[in-house]
Amino acid sequence: MVVLTGEALFFQSFECVVSFTPPGLVPEFIIQQVVAEISKAVGSTGVADRQSLISCEKEMIWMLRRKFGAMAECSAVCRGLVGGAGEDVVGRLRKYGMTVGVLHQVMDEILLMEDSEMDGNNNGVTLLGLVGIERGMEMVEELKSEATRELDIFEEKYGERAMPLRCILDLKTYYF
Repeated sequence: MVVLTGEALFFQSFECVVSFTPPGLVPEFIIQQVVAEISKAVGSTGVADRQSLISCEKEMIWMLRRKFGAMAECSAVCRGLVGGAGEDVVGRLRKYGMTVGVLHQVMDEILLMEDSEMDGNNNGVTLLGLVGIERGMEMVEELKSEATRELDIFEEKYGERAMPLRCILDLKTYYF
């Protein structure tokens, strides 16, 4: 059921982009780029990419980038494209989105691990199962610093218009 729901939502994203974008508001070539970004995020190089047997931190980070990073990257890039951002800004949005996506998942695993330690439930291979909670906390700080570096450039260039990106990062890391 979950897979069918995910597939339905994925295809509905195309419908929303194509059907609900007012004519003349966004150039057609931008809509094509947005559709391509969504396809890439979910396709064979994104969420649907293989999940081999993961046995080390490097492989797990690779998988987290393909799943969670790809979706957050897609969201950031599509917003930039629709907003008329140039290639340099889109490139920075890619880095920011990818980093925030992985950051979110690492933090989610930390919270889930804390919950599972309380109730004794520990399912599947996780990043923290491979590297431990201390390394996970270090990764949160590293990822937050990386995302902040990208944000600093946006804030210098765009001032308060970059505030939503800062709010996302601050909200994601509020409890850490």
